[in-house]
Amino acid sequence: MQSFLQKDALEQLGIYHFDSWAANFGEVTTSLELSVEGNGFRFRNRFNKFVNLPELMNLFKEVADIRNRDTLDLKVPELRDGNYKITSSEPDWYTKQVMEEFVERAERIHSGGVDPSEDNFLLL
Repeated sequence: MQSFLQKDALEQLGIYHFDSWAANFGEVTTSLELSVEGNGFRFRNRFNKFVNLPELMNLFKEVADIRNRDTLDLKVPELRDGNYKITSSEPDWYTKQVMEEFVERAERIHSGGVDPSEDNFLLL
């Protein structure tokens, strides 16, 4: 949004593209993640968190009216017992079958065994 609403202000700060914005206001970390196929791990670089947040907020406040729960006096329902409850369950046979098909499909795509115009990770 800032590139649309604050192009001149960003350029005055020497920020001409996303990479320079991210270098000023974000932190990129490398972590080990489960592969798309679900059968291994890969290292991935991800935009992890914001840095220089007060400067970013002051800049963004020039074009945005920021409200939060406190300023809007929003009513939020209370949690039962005051705690979150995490419930896990095992997948049923259909979910397992679909996931196996996804793994096979992803392996074909990743290995280059299928033309991207026919199938890719973004297709359903």
